[in-house]
Amino acid sequence: MFFKENVKKIFIGIILGFSIIIPGLSGSAIAISLNLYDEIIHSVSNIIKDFKKSFMFLFPFIIGGVTGLLIGVLAVKIILKYY
Repeated sequence: MFFKENVKKIFIGIILGFSIIIPGLSGSAIAISLNLYDEIIHSVSNIIKDFKKSFMFLFPFIIGGVTGLLIGVLAVKIILKYY
């Protein structure tokens, strides 16, 4: 269950990271539509008070977000090269 939940969070993080580079779309808009915005903001604001819990919640999103961002940047680079 824990593994399945983290894989889902990583996949959502990839979507959030990829949405950052798309003009007119933001990661926060996607997070709001997936009902994750409040939880993410709560974890970020309480990272000092409850580091372990906040970090364990945010870490899969961070991994997915960085991965999605890199995939998006590489995709745009390839598209612009052939355009």
